[in-house]
Amino acid sequence: MKFPQTIFLLISFALVAPALHAQNTPEMNEAMYLQKVWGKEKKEIIQQAMNIDKAHYDQFWDLYNKYETERVQLGLDRYQIISDYIKHYATLTNNEADDLMGRVIKNDEKWNSLNKKTFKKMKKECTPLIASEFLQIENYLKNAVQLEVQDRIPFITELNKK
Repeated sequence: MKFPQTIFLLISFALVAPALHAQNTPEMNEAMYLQKVWGKEKKEIIQQAMNIDKAHYDQFWDLYNKYETERVQLGLDRYQIISDYIKHYATLTNNEADDLMGRVIKNDEKWNSLNKKTFKKMKKECTPLIASEFLQIENYLKNAVQLEVQDRIPFITELNKK
């Protein structure tokens, strides 16, 4: 992967903004704003990291934009789950923990379904290599953000130490 220093700066912003956003639990419209800003910067990361040939350029970006529309909603759903956890973690009950984890699992399943659907379309309209590279970068970014957010919120086991 070709990640120049400017791309790392964009990734750094993408990692910090959602985590700070989740910690402050602001209004949902702010979450939508950050998702849009992050999505734009993410597109720049994808453009710089991938070398899409002219023959597949238009098809790729059309599929990417469709993917992003669905990804943004999944990100907002994940944000809401994290916000709910932050609001209740100090008094988390078994039922609330069960509900939150069920929502996380369902969100992960939807994300995997989106990746599978996008890969199938992208390998057909572009190439399997382009589709694979895109999902490799996409998963890298998603995992990096999730790790950063997870690092900033308390683990359930920390509740027992209070």
